[in-house]
Amino acid sequence: MWGRLFKKGVEYAEYAGEVLAPSNRTKLEHFQQNWSKIPELISDQSVFEKGRDGEDDSHVFDLLNEMLDLLIEEEDESENMGQCMEFLLEKNILRTMVSVGQAGFPQGMMEEILKFFTHLHTDIKGMALIPHQNVYNPIKVLLKVFVPKVKPHHQLALIDYLVALCVKLAQQPNLSELFTEAKDQKIIFLPLVVLQNLLPNQNEEIKIKSMACLKTIIALRTPTINAILLETKIASEFICRILTTSFKALSPVMDEGDDSQMHLVKFITEPFDGWKRFAPSKQHAPGPTMAFLAFMDYIHFSDDVTEDCDVRVATQITSMIKTVLLQQHVGPMLEQHAEDEAFTATSYVTACITQISSPPLLNVFTQFIRCRSE
Repeated sequence: MWGRLFKKGVEYAEYAGEVLAPSNRTKLEHFQQNWSKIPELISDQSVFEKGRDGEDDSHVFDLLNEMLDLLIEEEDESENMGQCMEFLLEKNILRTMVSVGQAGFPQGMMEEILKFFTHLHTDIKGMALIPHQNVYNPIKVLLKVFVPKVKPHHQLALIDYLVALCVKLAQQPNLSELFTEAKDQKIIFLPLVVLQNLLPNQNEEIKIKSMACLKTIIALRTPTINAILLETKIASEFICRILTTSFKALSPVMDEGDDSQMHLVKFITEPFDGWKRFAPSKQHAPGPTMAFLAFMDYIHFSDDVTEDCDVRVATQITSMIKTVLLQQHVGPMLEQHAEDEAFTATSYVTACITQISSPPLLNVFTQFIRCRSE
């Protein structure tokens, strides 16, 4: 055993010298050698222990990061596709990377693969990579890994990747068709299916990134995406759920001089522009204040979504908000015999109307108030 370990130690020393020592290698040679080393290191289970955090794991991750750096350097030096990128595409390396990530060895490999894919979208800006079959096909395979379930330790890297992918698709919405396919006689959009597994999330960072990703998908407005949203009701049900849940958490009565009351007055009198994320800046505020700011966050999110999406999708979202939030929850509060509770509920609705600029959403709120006053 010690002889085998010594041999491997010598091999790793040679590897380190090969990687770190000055060399006359071209970028392509460097890229090819790094890629050829990765299977050797991963298959060396005589040294690695699966699931163990060890220093040896970093060798593989360093090789991947170097490959990414070489791709970025190539693009910085020339407007044309470089030799490293050509090699990556020709050898279908991204597809192999997905398989390596699925194996989950060494520990953290899938997260590193997701980060590699993310940087391809965010750092390689001059080339349209997604239309290449050896890019979009591996992406589809990668997304399908997370369709059944997303493991907790993959969530952050995955949502970062979904955000990067959807931002790229927003630049050319027609490319979203590459990630649609038929399943059970229905058309699905793979990024949206995966995103569903992340939306009900207790982690604040993942939740906010998931909402931003959903907002980007809804704003694609392609016929296929619109049809999927209308059929699945994913967007309308999610938005209605977060609005209803946050409204139910509001204080039924605000005491005079309360911090939350001061915020309420500000939202009634001063319209804000866009989804600002008010709550994180008040993390140490009292519970009623945090609840109110969270509710207003979701109002602004809903406002942005319904203003940017297809009119039919906006109608579906606002109709559900009217039925579930306004009629089933806000309405009963307005009918309270206690004057202070009815006044507080009216103030909440007034704050919403002040902040809303989306015509479909504003129309629903104003019609609701008009009907209540008749």
